[in-house]
Amino acid sequence: MLCYHNLGGNGVPFENFSDQMRWLKAKGVRSLSLEDVKEYMRGERIKGPKVLITFDDGFRDIYTRAAPLLKELGFQATVFMITSRIRPEHEPGQEDDIVSDEAHEHYVLTGKRAAWLSRGEIREMLHDGVIELGSHSVRHRKYRVSKPRLSEIPYHWAYAPYRQLGETPVPVLAPELAGPICRGESPSCYKETTEQFSFRVEQELRQSREALEALSGGPITAMAWPWGAYCRAGQRAAQAAGFELLFTTKRG
Repeated sequence: MLCYHNLGGNGVPFENFSDQMRWLKAKGVRSLSLEDVKEYMRGERIKGPKVLITFDDGFRDIYTRAAPLLKELGFQATVFMITSRIRPEHEPGQEDDIVSDEAHEHYVLTGKRAAWLSRGEIREMLHDGVIELGSHSVRHRKYRVSKPRLSEIPYHWAYAPYRQLGETPVPVLAPELAGPICRGESPSCYKETTEQFSFRVEQELRQSREALEALSGGPITAMAWPWGAYCRAGQRAAQAAGFELLFTTKRG
């Protein structure tokens, strides 16, 4: 499995990505589909060298840079899309290099989604057979898991609203699908129960799956955990939401 995000900016340079894809093609490697992965997980043997090519987040350079190359080489990639980031058709898309952290921070502070794919761009790539879709959650955010206690604000885009306010202390933030989060108004808050956490995760992932199915016109049965972070209760909730393949960045 090869996992990419943005091409250029703070991601893999497009020239490197192109070299990697052309090397795979020259070596006779073919791209795996999600259905191929399902068959492998059921015990089917993969014939010949194959690789699953994936993109997390759904940045627009998949359309402007990756898709033409993938189409030329006969490859297909899986795009794990953040559904809240899908760009409205009337909003111009970013043409230059995308820096992922800056794009996320800009979205958190302004709601602008120029760095992400639009529905029309996604549908075009689906029609061309260049991509298939998976979920990367609805919001892809970090949320409070403690009362305010950090005297310094970490430099991460999830803390951008706190940096904008400039007030300390701030709470610890963690991936919201990886475990119980704090509820209630800060500074007083309480951790979710396992049941509350499971219900929230199932609802979010079901919402993401249904949105992607409405966009693609077919079933969506794979998801990738934001930051690769998950727990057993979240895994069960994802399965209850209709997902069969759950991807993480943790090896093994």
